[in-house]
Amino acid sequence: MLSSEADRRLPAIREGLDRLAGADGPDPAAVERIRVELHGLRGAAMVIGESRLAELADLVESAVAERIGPGT
Repeated sequence: MLSSEADRRLPAIREGLDRLAGADGPDPAAVERIRVELHGLRGAAMVIGESRLAELADLVESAVAERIGPGT
C-alpha cells in the first residue's frame, strides 16, 4: 500500500518542487498541491505504522504550509 501511494504521490511532489524552483514569483497553487500530496503520504505511512516516514512527511508538510499565505 505505501509503495503504491509513494509511487503515485512522489512524482507530483517533485513536479511541484521543480515548478516552484523555476517560478519567477509566488505560486500558492503549487505549494498547496505539494502540501496535499505530503499529507496523503503521511496518512498512508501512519496507516501501516511507518512512524518515521509519517513524521518526516509531517515536518515537510508543515514547512510547506508555512509558505502559503500573504506574500507567498
